[in-house]
Amino acid sequence: QGLLPSASPSPLLLAASFPLVVVSVHDGDTFTAVRVARLEPRPGLRVAVEETVTVRLPCGDAAELRADGGGYAARAALASALEAGGLSVVTAWKREKYGRLLADVERPDGGSLCGELRDAGWLR
Repeated sequence: QGLLPSASPSPLLLAASFPLVVVSVHDGDTFTAVRVARLEPRPGLRVAVEETVTVRLPCGDAAELRADGGGYAARAALASALEAGGLSVVTAWKREKYGRLLADVERPDGGSLCGELRDAGWLR
């Protein structure tokens, strides 16, 4: 069991925000990151737990990597946007059928990574 909710048929959404460190970008709408949680299960006992999560942006689809529609450019745009944003704070809703976490990335200025990529034409 991880720190985040497992796949569930429930239509209810999870509203959780947490910082992530991005470790790789798969394509124009999916990346892998590490979440570090610091827990104190009882006074004086502090534990740091890491969880690797695959995050899928829920606001649109990027071109596939092997498609003629610019998939590699979309991946580069996502990587650049994640790098430019510094520490990523993710607002997660739920896990989808492939186990990826559906989540948006909040910008320090309050903007949305989904909105930024969609406005730039990388997500459709």
